[in-house]
Amino acid sequence: MTYFSSFYAMEPMTPYRVVARSGRFCFGFPYSNERGGNPYINMTLEDRMEMDRTFDCPSIHFVGGMIEKANDPAKLIIAYGVNDCVPRVVVVEKEHVLRMLFAPDDLEH
Repeated sequence: MTYFSSFYAMEPMTPYRVVARSGRFCFGFPYSNERGGNPYINMTLEDRMEMDRTFDCPSIHFVGGMIEKANDPAKLIIAYGVNDCVPRVVVVEKEHVLRMLFAPDDLEH
């Protein structure tokens, strides 16, 4: 089983149509300096995404939250889990996310 993530943007009012989305992507593995007592980190490093080839992505990652960074509104904080064992938080530039978005085919006409 392989899981991907994607971003999507919706209208702010009903009917809340999707107005943009990204392609599929994955978030990364924990860094070696994140080990800090979590015995499951080593297991996550061995479980790489397999399709027709091996990718440098966890086979399972799930975003649990996303919020604008309080002291820097140009950034987002994204919380996710790796292989259902290790929590991670990443900070990304909003501009990077915006560059990933495109209009869905059915809304382009």
